[in-house]
Amino acid sequence: MSIGRFFRDVVCAPYTIPIGIINYNVKTLGMCSKTSTKELDINESTETSVSYSGSIGHSGEDLTSRSDYLVLNQAIQKILIDASNKETRNVSTESIVTVNCPRGELNDDPEGEYNDWLVNHSEKKIGNDGKTYDLQMFGCCPSVNQTSNITVITFDSITENHYESIYNELDLYIENTLTETGSDTPSNMDMSVLSGMYIRNILKQSIKSTIRNQTGQNVNVNLTMDYTDRYGRCSYDYDANGYLIVEETACNERGLCDGKPKVLKQTVDIEILTKNIIDTSMSLVMRNMNTVDSKTSVTVNRITNYRVIVVSLLLNVIIIFLLFKLFGMFLRRIN
Repeated sequence: MSIGRFFRDVVCAPYTIPIGIINYNVKTLGMCSKTSTKELDINESTETSVSYSGSIGHSGEDLTSRSDYLVLNQAIQKILIDASNKETRNVSTESIVTVNCPRGELNDDPEGEYNDWLVNHSEKKIGNDGKTYDLQMFGCCPSVNQTSNITVITFDSITENHYESIYNELDLYIENTLTETGSDTPSNMDMSVLSGMYIRNILKQSIKSTIRNQTGQNVNVNLTMDYTDRYGRCSYDYDANGYLIVEETACNERGLCDGKPKVLKQTVDIEILTKNIIDTSMSLVMRNMNTVDSKTSVTVNRITNYRVIVVSLLLNVIIIFLLFKLFGMFLRRIN
């Protein structure tokens, strides 16, 4: 120890008049102490989970002053989305046709003369080739054309939009200050000052969304026809001028043409339009904000050098003696 340091310890000793008494009982003086400060300042904004841990402080042979910190910001999300479209269609068609062309006897024609006349009756027509043809007019039993037209149009669309934002804001300030007065010789005691800050934020979200879009359609089509024709009118094709189209007519060499049966049409048009549209939009915002401000201040007064104590007491005696002399001189001057 240098002489200057020894003299400073004597002056600042707890029993030394007046500096030591002020330093020990009133306020720690800068000339009598050594101050050291360690700081940690974290100011951060992130969009992910953050974790900070550690310690700052001072450590000596007989003294430990430490500030521990642990900050955890964590966001946990569990999102289950299940969207489905289901379409069910049952389509059934049934066609029943009954065509009857009877040739029986009539009550007014018991001998069937009218039926014979129908079968043998003909008409003469000029064909598009300029010739004359003998056309059969009756006895052509009609035919049937039944049609079921079913058209199915489907629009399926599933759109899912998910927006997730996580904000972690941390403002952490830690200050650990150690002030040492007295001797720098370690004491026999083991002093420890610990301060701890533990922050743990966990945000959890569990979102379960189930969307079912189901469409059921039943279509039943029944076509039923019960037709009776006793005459059977025959059909022929004519052009715009009313002439028989010979190319499309079956005629023999004698110019006798067979007629075509008429066609009975029965048509059903069904159009099915199905739209299954699912549009899901989800926006999730999670925010963690932590502000930590910690200050730890420790003052240690060591009295470990006995020579300092002895010299401090002798210095007090000298100071008191000098004060007594000065006070006596002051009294003599007054008198």
